[in-house]
Amino acid sequence: MVQSQGDEMDRKGELMEAAVTVISEKGFAKTRIADIVAQAGVAQGTFYLYFESKEALMVEMAKELIERMQYSFQYDLAGQKTISQKEFIEKLYEIFHGFTGIVRENAQTIRILANEAKNNADLHRFQVMVLGRVSNYLTELLNLGKKSGILRENDYKSIISMALMAILQFFTSTANYEFPMDNAIDEFIDICLYGLLKEKNA
Repeated sequence: MVQSQGDEMDRKGELMEAAVTVISEKGFAKTRIADIVAQAGVAQGTFYLYFESKEALMVEMAKELIERMQYSFQYDLAGQKTISQKEFIEKLYEIFHGFTGIVRENAQTIRILANEAKNNADLHRFQVMVLGRVSNYLTELLNLGKKSGILRENDYKSIISMALMAILQFFTSTANYEFPMDNAIDEFIDICLYGLLKEKNA
């Protein structure tokens, strides 16, 4: 019986989900392909229909994460000369909630990829791409806010890096933290935002 493309994608996804579960428990180095296929409930030969190795599976996980981010972040400020404080605040909240939503939904996967990026050049490159996409948009937004006269002069790149890394660290920590509610995320954004605005109320 020939598998449909949908079946193949489901099986590939099942293997990646199984890998996340097993690697989260055992760690990447101690996880065997046999452990992954056992968790997925498939034959070991099935693994090699989709991946050449554990490392190749990890790269595919990173690619899927980037695709989700590209789908979620459809922002374009190109050609925009100015921005109102109201529009700026709305866009800032939108991008932070989008980012925290993706991190919240993929916390285990991101934690695994971040740990292994130190030992794998491909994963490190994808990690830079993930953070770079969000960071570039935020930098563009903050620079537009500066040109529009609503932001203080600041080292925006450093501020953005610290904020994104704080979010990643919180959501992907190995400690048993509960994920913050949206109102807690809003408070975090407020702290960052109102330190940047020239005036709190436009």
